[in-house]
Amino acid sequence: MPPALPALRRALEERVGPSAGAKPYIRVLQLLARHPMGRVEQAVASGLAAGAPDAARIIATAERLAEADRGTSAETMTRPAATAALPDLSRFDHLLTRSSRGDETDDRRERPAGDGQPQDAQTSGPAGRVGPAGP
Repeated sequence: MPPALPALRRALEERVGPSAGAKPYIRVLQLLARHPMGRVEQAVASGLAAGAPDAARIIATAERLAEADRGTSAETMTRPAATAALPDLSRFDHLLTRSSRGDETDDRRERPAGDGQPQDAQTSGPAGRVGPAGP
């Protein structure tokens, strides 16, 4: 463990007490789940150099260092030039129906929407009606 981390724990415990100093120390240690040890150590050292170390300030410093690292790595990376030929979409025309292309020679015959459906509602005759129950 880098010497900055035990020094941070001692400083926090001296300032707010052993049990109250453990919580911010653990919050700083949780940075190790998202950041490399070197970055966390640098943020802790910066917090210790400022005088009274503060977990929120150390966390913000680690995030700022991460942003700086991402910025420099993005600047140094070069994207290779790539070109791709545009596809010939006319090859897909055979998938379209003639009517969707606007041809007037469609094999399907057009019928009105209600063709083959009864036009008026028919009521049932006396045989279709339900009569009173019983004998």
